[in-house]
Amino acid sequence: MLKNIFLCMYLILAFHSNAKNTFSCDSINNRKDGKKQGVWKKKYFLSKKLKSTCPFENGKRSGTYCKYYKSGFLKISTQYRNNKKDGAKCFYRDRVRFEPIRRCIKYENGKKKETAANFLRDI
Repeated sequence: MLKNIFLCMYLILAFHSNAKNTFSCDSINNRKDGKKQGVWKKKYFLSKKLKSTCPFENGKRSGTYCKYYKSGFLKISTQYRNNKKDGAKCFYRDRVRFEPIRRCIKYENGKKKETAANFLRDI
């Protein structure tokens, strides 16, 4: 289980290290030929803490979408390819260091394949 946690945290950190475009307003991010491009970010209005990040390629979600609690901890991470869920969608507990993953769902080409127990064993 610890291996799974480290893998998820590694993917999240790798994603954030590549983030380039940061704006405090939602929906005002990078566009190319009228289509969303790069990492789009939303922040909570009052606290200005990060609310979500979503990478786009040619107007389609592509990469790891992350949503955060107001505390700043990760709430949900979802992998996308060509605007469809493709990979793991994981739900996290707020402010928990050990065993932070509540459950995960595996998607392939936008369709749900399996849930937590079976999928986490294979990561």
